[in-house]
Amino acid sequence: MLKDILEKYKPYKTGDRMQDFLIDERTSFHRMVGDGIIVLTISTKCAACLETLNDLQEVDVSKKGLVVFIECDDQEYPTIHSVLSEKFNLIRIDHAFLKKNLKTPGVPWIYRIDEQLQIILNRNYRTKDDLDIRNKVDIYEHD
Repeated sequence: MLKDILEKYKPYKTGDRMQDFLIDERTSFHRMVGDGIIVLTISTKCAACLETLNDLQEVDVSKKGLVVFIECDDQEYPTIHSVLSEKFNLIRIDHAFLKKNLKTPGVPWIYRIDEQLQIILNRNYRTKDDLDIRNKVDIYEHD
């Protein structure tokens, strides 16, 4: 039934606890969180995400403070990886992974997750300032 499909892909809300999932055979998402992280989801199939990719080239962020999940073509990934993977954790995903595990309502999307795995920021990506883990956010900010 349609209701079951909608419930299965229901997006996270601010205040929700991010569920654990495997990044690869050895790494769970929860192990990456530590003292808190920013999760950014992007796709090269999205015009706004191309601007976000440009922002990612320009920012200086802590490798442990930002995780970028990217959906892209086989031909695009080697270039993107060579430019961006030294700066932060870059993880290639497909659309099914994005919907099932990250539950983002669109891209580019940003989550800020605290050390208790609670989502404290949940909205569309806006500016480079969103990528700085040191920036304070209003708890439970959401558009």
